Amino acid sequence: DWAYVEFPVSKGYHTYKWSYYKDASGNKGDDTYYVDNITFCKIIEPEGDVWIKYDNDEYVTSIGQDTKSPLYWGIKVPNTYMYLGNSITKVALYDNDSATYTANIYIGGDNAPEKLVSTQKFSTKGSKTMFEVELSTPVTIDPTQPLWITMYCDELYYPASACISQNNPNSDYISSDGKKWDHATEAN
Repeated sequence: DWAYVEFPVSKGYHTYKWSYYKDASGNKGDDTYYVDNITFCKIIEPEGDVWIKYDNDEYVTSIGQDTKSPLYWGIKVPNTYMYLGNSITKVALYDNDSATYTANIYIGGDNAPEKLVSTQKFSTKGSKTMFEVELSTPVTIDPTQPLWITMYCDELYYPASACISQNNPNSDYISSDGKKWDHATEAN
């Protein structure tokens, strides 16, 4: 089974090693392992707008329920070392419908957001374009913690605008209570 894995790496020289140890199952199975798509990222120097995102800004659909009810959705960035020295100054979502939303930014948490560090309400008009919200207080990125950027709305049936996915497993979190988070494809 393939698994997507990220590891933060501190500055300096490192040696990377992958090992495979044969188990006692004899010659069953492939008796091998595979490592694929290894990517090393450098720190992005703060210059102009740098967006953290997992989509291509092309709207596809909206996610929600058959009744107006609270809905939270967002992304998790587990490895933020490449953004060392940067701050979040804006958030954006596709403005599909007129409503009031709340943008929340959290630091920490593997399966759910942990520490709320910024919250900001804003209203949209249904412009059918990407809508940017300037944060009243910039959020400094902590490279030692996962970063969660979430949205909340309780005014629409289907408030969570979804753009074309880039197949990142951290790009489609959804929650009905803001505490238990699932991937949108797994939510009931």
